[in-house]
Amino acid sequence: MISMNQKDRVIAEIIDFGKTSDYSEIVIDLTNRIYNEGFTLATNYDFSTPSLINWDKKVISIFMKKKPLFIIADMFHEYGHLLLGYKGNTLDTIEIELSAWNLAFKEMSKYDFLQEYINDLMKYQEECIENYRRNLKKPST
Repeated sequence: MISMNQKDRVIAEIIDFGKTSDYSEIVIDLTNRIYNEGFTLATNYDFSTPSLINWDKKVISIFMKKKPLFIIADMFHEYGHLLLGYKGNTLDTIEIELSAWNLAFKEMSKYDFLQEYINDLMKYQEECIENYRRNLKKPST
């Protein structure tokens, strides 16, 4: 069982290092929801590893070296994966990603003040999907 101290530390790190203090209500709420699902939240500073969900370890890892709004978007997106509960690989990756983004936007719509950033968030989603497509075309090594 993860102590409250670990959860409080990751919240503080996302707010302080991620410069997401304008979104602290969301960081706290979303972190609590992730922990209530039996998962933990971790931060990631490695450019080679994007935000992701690790089903085996029950950890959502958020890449921190990006704009604060996009850190929040990644938190919602990975939470979308968690809500979907999809762990296999028979569905098309783009379909899975779009489904997680759809859930992310549904969750984001609950926060009125995020609506002024909807165009930026949609553009970020498109960039992420394009990045997924590029990675799918890369030959595996």
